[in-house]
Amino acid sequence: MATLVEYSLEERLQACRRLHAESLESPRRFWLREAGLLDWVRPPEEAFAGDMLRGDLSWFAGGLLSPAWNAVDRHASVSPERTALLWARAEGDLAAWSFRRLRQESSRMAQVLLAQGVRWGDRVVAYLPETPTLAMLHLGCARIGAVPVAVPVSAPALLERVLRATRARVLVTADAAASAGEPVPLWEHVEEAVGGLGRVESVLVERRVGAEVSLVYGRDHDLGVALLRARPTCAVRPCDAEDPLLLATAPGDDGPPVLHAMAGFLVGSALGLREAAGIGPGAQVLCTDGFAGPRVDVLWGTWVLGGSLVFDERGDGASRPRALGLTHLLGPRAALAAAGPSVLGVALDGSEAAVSPVWTADGGGMLATRFGDLGGTPLFGIEPVLIDASGRRMAGGGADAELCVRRAWPSQPRTAEQDHAGFVAQRLEHFPGLYRTGQRCRLLEDGSLVCTGPVTSTGHATTNLFPLEGPIGRA
Repeated sequence: MATLVEYSLEERLQACRRLHAESLESPRRFWLREAGLLDWVRPPEEAFAGDMLRGDLSWFAGGLLSPAWNAVDRHASVSPERTALLWARAEGDLAAWSFRRLRQESSRMAQVLLAQGVRWGDRVVAYLPETPTLAMLHLGCARIGAVPVAVPVSAPALLERVLRATRARVLVTADAAASAGEPVPLWEHVEEAVGGLGRVESVLVERRVGAEVSLVYGRDHDLGVALLRARPTCAVRPCDAEDPLLLATAPGDDGPPVLHAMAGFLVGSALGLREAAGIGPGAQVLCTDGFAGPRVDVLWGTWVLGGSLVFDERGDGASRPRALGLTHLLGPRAALAAAGPSVLGVALDGSEAAVSPVWTADGGGMLATRFGDLGGTPLFGIEPVLIDASGRRMAGGGADAELCVRRAWPSQPRTAEQDHAGFVAQRLEHFPGLYRTGQRCRLLEDGSLVCTGPVTSTGHATTNLFPLEGPIGRA
């Protein structure tokens, strides 16, 4: 099943329709079988338990696993020299990282975080360019049970809000983001955001372009020096299936980031990429959307499946697919057009492509997909419903409304950081019995869905139990 790279679009469509039907008819059997995508320290006893209306969700109960093992270590054990990451540097050269090196460097990052006092469950904020350091941070946090949240370098205004919402004590950043043109200053954004936050105890700074950085004694540390001093070994920490893996933000959402649980996120992300896009061992994947870096579901799903990710620091990778050896390009319309037919195009913005998924807005994988002009299907466990602003269900070709989901699925966000009551009120109680995805979709005559953009009225209904404004002192 991992060789779907070679399948035709028609075969993928039929396979996805068959699996979708099975996931609704026999969900327990389906999801316990697909949990076999992962290696488990202790296999799960149940697929799903809980009450979606209250946000009480539990997938793969009883299971113990390590995300870092499933994404990197198991591949490093079997094929240590296989490429895991190709870094297209802003200077124009390419640097290939094997799974062995990615395991070693992410272990160094884990050791650095441990030395800064980071422990299980601690939040770590990343404000980093699209370099291997971003991958190292995700994987390093996973090794020790910490919870990362990545802020795109293109959204500096989001940085302070995420720091306040997460109560993070550690921030990982760079002096600047290199690009084909002028470097994008990051440090000045960090100084502005961190200035009034007394809780931020450590700032780890990667010196990417050699820009001037005024380090604050006792708080700021040179990340490169710390990594050189760290051991390239760090044991993985087995975690419960429902332990937090990461926090993610949705473009345009002014609420706190949402939390994703480990096993459900990994299974849901990988399964969609495997069946809809055909990603597996041998795939070379570029996921690009400006300078936002790869989607977190694509990052984790690709590595769970044994594929290789391209980190396109220059931002022009779509125009040179042969030089990068791309097999898959996930991007907006302009990027897919630049790449041409030599790679399998997967749309991120709902535009026409070989594969046009409906993605969750906050990193929870694919909800549905369309294959060229062949038709489409909801994906696994998804019962889609289009609802207008008054709560009325829309049906029939041409209907255009907010996409909601009738039942829980594994990669569904679990809560909003520090505000579960607000999350339930906005996502689950607004249309009782349905989960609001925050995406607007149009239903085509053949029954497939096309994403037409985010819903502008789904701003987070904060309860102000944990107000995001004002300075934050030490706990």
